[in-house]
Formats: sequence, C-alpha cells, structure tokens
Amino acid sequence: DWSLSSERANGSRLVLQSAGVDPDRVYSVAGKAGSDPLYPDDPTLAGNRRIAIVLLREAPVLPMDTSL
Repeated sequence: DWSLSSERANGSRLVLQSAGVDPDRVYSVAGKAGSDPLYPDDPTLAGNRRIAIVLLREAPVLPMDTSL
C-alpha cells in the first residue's frame, strides 16, 4: 500500500514539473496510503487513494537545509 502510494505521489510530482512547476517550489510530496482515510468505513473507495503536495508560493531565497 505504501509503495503504491509513494509511486503515485512521486509520479504526480513529475507531472507538475513537466507542466512547468519549478522543482524548488515543491516543499513536500506524500502518499497517504491507508493513513487518515477520508472514508474510513470503506477503505476501497477512490477518495482514500490520495496524496498531499505542498508548494511554496515562491522559490526560497536560500536553499532549504534539511539537516536540522
């Protein structure tokens, strides 16, 4: 489940980039897999197969430091 969700999220990132979204604007991309379903009573519904993408409004002035 997590593998498919991760592939779906990364595929969406590539689609955004091919459509012209600057990769530096992509803050995070996450597959939700089975966590926090929109429809917990029916985990097979398409609405539960989702991803989350957070974009920055502008490219950061300084590179993001992920070592913190």
